[in-house]
Amino acid sequence: MSIMSALGLGEARLLEQGISTPGKVISVKTWWFIKINTKPVRRGAMDGATFPHRIVFSYQVDGKSYTGSRILSPATDCPAAGSDITVFYDPQRPEKYALKITLN
Repeated sequence: MSIMSALGLGEARLLEQGISTPGKVISVKTWWFIKINTKPVRRGAMDGATFPHRIVFSYQVDGKSYTGSRILSPATDCPAAGSDITVFYDPQRPEKYALKITLN
């Protein structure tokens, strides 16, 4: 494993050089146990609170199904369950994937 892969920087390479395939979001869960405060001063426990999401998705390469998951920042547009997404994968190792998610 290269240092870039260990740091998660291999995703940029997959987005540029990987092969794209359609995927489908299977489930979306809000991680309520990880609160991100967006305000320096809050009037209550939930004032300015945002929460990340975990999506699980599936995609196929050469007739074989793969499942992946990703934690999404609250600053990203979270796709709904059943949504179509684009998955970029490594043709040498299709289990390695990257998603291109847009910011809000």
